[in-house]
Amino acid sequence: MKKSLPATGYLLLATIFLIAGCATTQEPAIDTSNLQWPPAPDKARVRYVKSIANEAFGEKSIWDMMLGESEKFLARPRGITVDRLGNIYVTDLGFRGVFIIDQVKKKIRDVGLFESSFTSDVAVDDNGRIYIADRGRNNVYVYDQNRNYILTIGKAGELKSPTGLAIDNERQRLYVSNLRGHDVKVYDLSGNFLLKIGCEKGSGADGCFFAPQGLTLDGAGNLYVTDSFNFRVQSFTPEGKFKFKFGEVGDARGDFAMPYGIAVDSEGNIYVSDLRFNNVQVLSKEGKYIFTIGEYGDKPGTFSSPYDIYIDEKDMIYVVEEANRRIQIFQYLSERYKKEHPEGESVKEAEQPAETTKQQPTGKTEPANKAEQPVKEPEQPPLFGKEGLGEIY
Repeated sequence: MKKSLPATGYLLLATIFLIAGCATTQEPAIDTSNLQWPPAPDKARVRYVKSIANEAFGEKSIWDMMLGESEKFLARPRGITVDRLGNIYVTDLGFRGVFIIDQVKKKIRDVGLFESSFTSDVAVDDNGRIYIADRGRNNVYVYDQNRNYILTIGKAGELKSPTGLAIDNERQRLYVSNLRGHDVKVYDLSGNFLLKIGCEKGSGADGCFFAPQGLTLDGAGNLYVTDSFNFRVQSFTPEGKFKFKFGEVGDARGDFAMPYGIAVDSEGNIYVSDLRFNNVQVLSKEGKYIFTIGEYGDKPGTFSSPYDIYIDEKDMIYVVEEANRRIQIFQYLSERYKKEHPEGESVKEAEQPAETTKQQPTGKTEPANKAEQPVKEPEQPPLFGKEGLGEIY
């Protein structure tokens, strides 16, 4: 006797075909060649370069998605950094891990998927060692450039929701924003506690914090902190002494609604991403408003939940958006950049270094010897995960 497909089966197949048909619908390509900030006719200071999103990583068909074999890698991206080889590191709350995007080989790798964790930020030092802030476990975990576990930073009760990271390679320091502790903890790169910046309790006084989140350093080693619930940015000397502050709650230029990510370019301009304004404000080294990049949206040059921002040595600006599940890349047109790129030459896609098979350490300290690494305790995070999760383009 021939069996017929149940009615629910036909309904499911119809739904799949409908979704598959919708998935093949292509929107007209958007011309991004003239995306600049401030907008024309003002002189361009920042130009759009490209975006990296799930669909750019060779996603499989709707059938693979139904079977759970999709190569999607961005679910809830939060923190971002870039190493000297141009590899992009992104923390993801959805996958509870960190992804490494190799822009030369056009591959992605994961940095282990951690159980019951909240991977909020990531940083890489000059030796290629990777530092991962885990708000779920209240620690910072360190791996070598081969993705082997080295050590854990943060004694019991020392960190309360570590959220942002910044590394001073010259002074061999790690800065950690302590969200619920309302301070910034400073360690050496071996994990030894050095000092605390902030007050005993969260407040709005100078040098105090109420939910500090994003961290960055300028060329002189000065620290900048997004003091989120005080709606401002504070700056400190390398010794942790308060320098100045700027910003307040409001909707005027230079005001903030929820400042989160922060970065500084080679000329000292300060970039602050705002989760509620869905933009990036650019301010002078004194904290004076200059211009704004973007507004709410999902098109190139617009943002939805721009959590973190990073600027590399070539003044490439990387903005990670949780809601749009993508990374947008821009170029700051510094005086150095304009000398290297004659007037009239358009901004090319992120200029990548020559392909190499091994990262060469350039910092002052040597990577930890694998034989000298401590035995990993069961409660520690796992070693990095599988190689090669997919193609970028």
